Amino acid sequence: MARVLTNCHIYTGTREILNGYLRFSDHILGIGEMAAFQPSSHDDVISLSGDIVVPGFIDVHVHGGYGIDSMTNTATELSHMVTKMRSEGVTGVLLTTMTQFPNQERHGDD
Repeated sequence: MARVLTNCHIYTGTREILNGYLRFSDHILGIGEMAAFQPSSHDDVISLSGDIVVPGFIDVHVHGGYGIDSMTNTATELSHMVTKMRSEGVTGVLLTTMTQFPNQERHGDD
């Protein structure tokens, strides 16, 4: 079964669709103007009533967030951090580290 977002303003990265639809499953199956939309009985249709749909955001420089530091936390904590970021539209991250001697303590924004 595919999901279909309808009646939405879509930015694809290369074009803008003012009143469109986006059909997807684990990848995009179709996108276009609402005038061209042909529903299927297998679709889970969600009307967005003019909401904006954009591609996922990629954060290429992040030291942490939500009280989690990419230098000093566990894999479980980092997983929690990226899950929280995903809920805000971030679909990819590059965790950034900094050079620091193991016996040097961190103080604030040093």
